[in-house]
Amino acid sequence: MMPGILGFLDGLVRISSFPACSKPAPNSTITNHWRSITTTINGLNQPPKMILLDIISIILRLAELAFATIVAALNGRFLHAVRGTSSWDLGRHIYTEVVAGLSILFAIIWLFPFSSSFIHWPMDLAISIMWFVSFGLLVNWLNGACGYVFDWDNVGFGGAGSCGEWKATVAFAFLSAICWLVSAFVGLYWVHRHTRAPVDAGYRRRRWYRSRV
Repeated sequence: MMPGILGFLDGLVRISSFPACSKPAPNSTITNHWRSITTTINGLNQPPKMILLDIISIILRLAELAFATIVAALNGRFLHAVRGTSSWDLGRHIYTEVVAGLSILFAIIWLFPFSSSFIHWPMDLAISIMWFVSFGLLVNWLNGACGYVFDWDNVGFGGAGSCGEWKATVAFAFLSAICWLVSAFVGLYWVHRHTRAPVDAGYRRRRWYRSRV
């Protein structure tokens, strides 16, 4: 009879050890097993979202690099064609060239999606504003000479100072501003998630160990 009772008690202990039935006792094998399960589940749930952010970040950085390079080349060719002109008259074009150069530099530095490339979202926002300013200056300089601003049907890369080339410069300046703005939002979202999660986790730990007997 005793072996039967012991077997019955052993069965109850085994059933109570499942996580869904009760909380595991601290400093026990059951606790370690529970922690390993939760760690595995968290590991399965977290990476896809982070991987998606990494992919989006890489695509944005590549686009920023490509667009800035195009603007720098087209605008630089114009500056070369009108060399000798007063720098004051070419101020907006020199400003656009500087913005394009900075964008190329930072796009290369932040191309790989390490954590440091996400926390610089204020810089992404600042570069986006700089591109919007450049876009506005170029549009104001053209003053409708090449038609509607967003009419990009005849965008081209032939002939320095042609309407097709200027439309290409304006178009890629605008696209650069949008890409840097989206990068800022992605970085802000990443920082928000990674600053809130530790606080929540710490709060849960304090609640778990709060009770003392």
